[in-house]
Amino acid sequence: MSVAVQEVVQDKTGALLTKLKEGVANLTNSDRWKEYLMVQARFHKYSAGNVMLIMAQRPDATRVAGFTKWRELGRYVKKGEHGIAIFAPVTYKVKATDAEDTNVEFTRLVGFKVVYTFDISQTDGKELPGHPSTILDVAGTESVMSRCVQSDRNKRELSGHPLNAQGQPPAALLRRVSFPAVSQPT
Repeated sequence: MSVAVQEVVQDKTGALLTKLKEGVANLTNSDRWKEYLMVQARFHKYSAGNVMLIMAQRPDATRVAGFTKWRELGRYVKKGEHGIAIFAPVTYKVKATDAEDTNVEFTRLVGFKVVYTFDISQTDGKELPGHPSTILDVAGTESVMSRCVQSDRNKRELSGHPLNAQGQPPAALLRRVSFPAVSQPT
């Protein structure tokens, strides 16, 4: 890989990590915390870091998938749409022999790479059954949200991590975000 390509990859990765760190810093705002919890509820299969990246790049996202997945679902990404950058794990299979000379195969995490997903609003095509907007009744979510936040406050107070007067977690818990090495595409 040429030096210029490596620099571009490092710049994009660095920019994405900076955006993620800013997202973590913004969570100290109580309203942003509620917004984050609502987004996390929609994307429960994604890591906290990727949810923050989705939230920072497209706060109105309701359902995201990669280009290929949308094609499998009978939808296509509209021309000119820009993807939502997130981190995806890079793995490889390792074959080894255990103590009893039995062949064992397992997957090993190497690092992370930047991949792009698209929100359903960026696609056209076949209607999807069970879209979240038809499943989730948003009318009662405020009381559910406040009960969850209160429950979290109680747990933090009992665990020795009380919230400050504004109902925010201690800054020490949010100071550092680190990731394993980011892999370089080959």
